[in-house]
Amino acid sequence: MAMRSIIIALFLTLAAYAQEPPAYYSTQQDTVPVEYVKKIDSYTKSGERLSNAGTGLFIGGGAIIALAAAEVIHYSVKTEKKKDTEEYDVVEGDHGALALIALAGVGCILGGTIFKVSSYKKKNRAEYYKEQLKKHQKADHSVSLEILPTFNPINQAFGGNLLLDF
Repeated sequence: MAMRSIIIALFLTLAAYAQEPPAYYSTQQDTVPVEYVKKIDSYTKSGERLSNAGTGLFIGGGAIIALAAAEVIHYSVKTEKKKDTEEYDVVEGDHGALALIALAGVGCILGGTIFKVSSYKKKNRAEYYKEQLKKHQKADHSVSLEILPTFNPINQAFGGNLLLDF
């Protein structure tokens, strides 16, 4: 008899909790907008980083080319001064090093161009996902339907709840 009372009390306790839908049914979020927001953030941040790196490379490459040009002008001026005094002694400089410096500057500018193009692609992809999110939010104003299973051990009934969202 005591065992029967314990089983009935157990079933009554289960019945009280069986009427509420589980948390994962009622708090289930729409994953599509969440994924779009994550992708928008990811592509925007990545595009900004690439854009900043490209700008830095442009500035660095321009500075390096300006340095190489200044050295070439410096050697040209020294040679011209020698010509004015009718001495044709040309000032020797390390022209190979200047060529490498200028080449490094051009490489920085080309790298900056590649980074900028990549950043534009990332930013365009973020804009695409923003548009997709707007389209999904417009379509989200329709009717949604959820079916939640229920179990009532007291009445030995099985069934479900139908939830409509407008």
